[in-house]
Amino acid sequence: MADSVQPPLAQRFHRHLAPLLRRVIPSQLTMTGPYGSYAEALADASGYDSPIVVQQVEEAILAVLEGRAAYERDGTAFQTRPDLAIYKVLRDVVTPHSTIADFGGGLGGLFISAPELFHQSCRLLVIEQASMVEAGLRLARKHKLPLEFIDSQKQTVPPLDVLIFSSVLQYLSDPWATVEWVIRSCAPEVVIIDRTAIRRGNSRWYLQTNAGYYEGSVTYPVQVLERRRLLRAFSGYRPVQHWHNTFDPGRPAHIGMLFIRNDNARP
Repeated sequence: MADSVQPPLAQRFHRHLAPLLRRVIPSQLTMTGPYGSYAEALADASGYDSPIVVQQVEEAILAVLEGRAAYERDGTAFQTRPDLAIYKVLRDVVTPHSTIADFGGGLGGLFISAPELFHQSCRLLVIEQASMVEAGLRLARKHKLPLEFIDSQKQTVPPLDVLIFSSVLQYLSDPWATVEWVIRSCAPEVVIIDRTAIRRGNSRWYLQTNAGYYEGSVTYPVQVLERRRLLRAFSGYRPVQHWHNTFDPGRPAHIGMLFIRNDNARP
């Protein structure tokens, strides 16, 4: 029997010790503020819809599609795919005929990085801003991807079985109105939030500065959400699971949660 090949020392360190260190010494978002409102933070920002962001996400997605990487997150391509809590949740809730929407899902990285989680008969939607939709439609045509891209400002969203908010609510100017609109319009059976910044006190606006992350200077407003307000936004659902991802910033705390619609909230 051939000897097993050990991964490099740095890779073994990252896999086994980095999560422990993250709990002891949490990483943090680079932010300035707080600001009094979204508008105040936006006045100092270059904008989340910067073409620099779209270009970096597209390059990372192409690396996955072309087999040069295994996983994309926030415009970064990784050679190995982490075993994420959201993957286990999706394995439990997705059926062969599910309609699934990733709100703020970029260029479909969730679906592209883990295609085995979704049956061929599933309907896969990405709800995004116009610049991402344009790039996503182009990628889908070129690579024959089973993805639909919907402009969050111009198009209606069909009824959903599963709705995902991953690293998006904190970047919306009014996340509470968005949640209310999507749930009222689509009545999803399951809602998954992931990688969502929370705090115990009132929600606060900051400017995320992303030092050294993008090729150019990209800054945008980020709101650290009040945990109780977040739970109230899903009052028609019962929370059945929550988690923390070890790779997410620890300051502010980021969480994931699984919500199942209450029987008495059915349309």
